[in-house]
Amino acid sequence: MRFHYAFQQIVDLKSGEKTQAEWRLSEAVQRLSEEEKNLHRLFAEREGLLNLADAEVSRCTTASRLMQLQTYLQHIDREIAGRRENVRIAERDVTERRQGLSQKSLEEKVWLKARERAYHRHVSLLRKKEQDELDEMASVRRRHASTEASESGSRRNG
Repeated sequence: MRFHYAFQQIVDLKSGEKTQAEWRLSEAVQRLSEEEKNLHRLFAEREGLLNLADAEVSRCTTASRLMQLQTYLQHIDREIAGRRENVRIAERDVTERRQGLSQKSLEEKVWLKARERAYHRHVSLLRKKEQDELDEMASVRRRHASTEASESGSRRNG
C-alpha cells in the first residue's frame, strides 16, 4: 500500500514559499552589495577630489577653481549621505528578508515533520496489518494441523 499524504499540496506550497523567500533574500543581498560598492566608489571619488584640491592649492590656483572643487565636494558629500541611507535601507531589507526566510523555513519544517509523522504512522499500520495477516495464517495452520492430527487419531482408533 503506497503512502499518500493528504496535505502534500501544503507541504509543496510551503517549500515553494521558502524557495521564493530564498530568492528574495538573495536579491536583497545583491542590492545591498551594489549600494555598498556605490558608496565605496563615492568615497574613493571624494578622496581623489581632496587630493586634487590639495594639488591645486599647492600650485596656487585661482579662487574660482577652488570654489568649483568645493562645490563638487559638497555634491559628493550629499551623494554619500544619500548612498548611506540607501545602504541602511538595503541592510534593513536584508534583515527583514532573513527573518522572512527563517519564518518560511520554520513553516516548511513543521509541515515536513507532520508528513514524516504521518508516514511513520502509515508504516506502523502496514507492519501491524502484515503481522495480523501472518498471525492469522499461523492460526489457520495450527487449526488445520490440529484438525488433521485429531482426524488421524480418530482413524487409528477407529
